[in-house]
Amino acid sequence: MKTLAIDVDECCLKMWPLWLQYCNDRFLKSVSEEDARYNYNLCELFGEQAIDFWGKNDLYTDRVPSENCLEVLTNLVNNGWEIGFVTYCKKGHFESKCDWINKWFPFRSFINVTKEKNGTRCTHFIDDRNKYLNQQPDGVTLIKMQTPLTQDELLIREHFAVNDWFEFEALLVGGYL
Repeated sequence: MKTLAIDVDECCLKMWPLWLQYCNDRFLKSVSEEDARYNYNLCELFGEQAIDFWGKNDLYTDRVPSENCLEVLTNLVNNGWEIGFVTYCKKGHFESKCDWINKWFPFRSFINVTKEKNGTRCTHFIDDRNKYLNQQPDGVTLIKMQTPLTQDELLIREHFAVNDWFEFEALLVGGYL
């Protein structure tokens, strides 16, 4: 069976724009995405207190998945794929994130909350962060969800790149992977 491990933030749900809005509101700024230079780590721009966003216990409440995400993952499950989520949580939002996954993706097989994503057994892995793609063991098919956000590592592994969930589905269901 083919098993897909899926990152949540920026793949299934665009959280960085929400983090930027939180920082603007909290610190009384009006920094645009371009002004922030799409810096993945907004603490570098707003200070260490910006991280408080990730400690909110209702962080994922009332959020909806990225466009076409639910449809594509449902199609994959219906085509025999086992899917699960591998994600990193800061203290405070663990329960909110797990509740969100369970609400939108009740057909998921697993949730693995970890900073070391290479321990998740899968045949295919999708993430937006180079460092997590680089961590994967040999033999795992790597798919990078493209975002404009900065990276803290170069991607040194062979991978496929997609811009949206329909491109991703075309790779998997279309027989390319």
